[in-house]
Amino acid sequence: MATLATPDDYYDHTPEPGHAPGDIWCGMPSYGALKQEHVAGIVITPACDLQNAKSETITYLPVLPFAAWFATFSILTEIRGTTQSAWGSLQTQHHLDPTFKLPRLPSAADLAELRKRLEETGGADKSPLRPRILGGIAAMGAIIDPNGIAADFDALATLFGEKEFIQRCEKLVTNSSRTDTHFLPARGKWALADDSFAGHSLALFRYPLTAPMDILELAGNPSSDWIAAIAEYASLPAARFFSLRKPVRVARLRPTFLVDLLSRYTALYARVGSPDFPTPVVSFIASEIRGRKGTS
Repeated sequence: MATLATPDDYYDHTPEPGHAPGDIWCGMPSYGALKQEHVAGIVITPACDLQNAKSETITYLPVLPFAAWFATFSILTEIRGTTQSAWGSLQTQHHLDPTFKLPRLPSAADLAELRKRLEETGGADKSPLRPRILGGIAAMGAIIDPNGIAADFDALATLFGEKEFIQRCEKLVTNSSRTDTHFLPARGKWALADDSFAGHSLALFRYPLTAPMDILELAGNPSSDWIAAIAEYASLPAARFFSLRKPVRVARLRPTFLVDLLSRYTALYARVGSPDFPTPVVSFIASEIRGRKGTS
């Protein structure tokens, strides 16, 4: 029988000195790749590169709490699709015209237009689809808002349905719904008051970032004046992103769980793949297949 894990099994909260894969740092810069200026990050640089400072950089994956992840563009396609589907059903049921289709990347104006059309639906006021659409508008609004760093779970539960939303979270926890995220449980009593990795979180495989080894070496040393200390490293291009906040190592992911994270991360990028056929070519080939009855 397989051994079941608990959140407490995941982390070494008092790791040995020195850098190692699985180190979790708070206060790492996102370099503008995410809305948050600083995020938690988990180190994925191989141990052999970290030993004796063989590498001049450390690579880390951003780690976001669930509420923050649901306000990223990673989930936009699913939210937009569900909202559009609910709007399409409402149009069909109440014979609404003209149709309205959200673009792939909706703007605030697009969401305002959808809300306006919803308000003009008249007899559809009591439709159960109406609150779902409003929930989708709110969820997308948080995503496209550059200052919206946390999703409204009530809006998401209204859009997807409470049961389905919980099921989506369960699949994220078990790493069974997406190949580009990895679940990391909360650190419980070990979390700091200002810890960006205090709650249940997701490591983002599509946003690998790097930091100079020298800066993290500096961050690992006691310093009463971080601003003055980091100023001495101004020759490093990345130093300006560390000037306002000192990174702090808060834990280390234990090897058993790190292996799983790294295997999933490398699998995402190890795919060779090949160029897709253009849509017209796919249609032509499908027609050829349909026309060749009786052949294998």
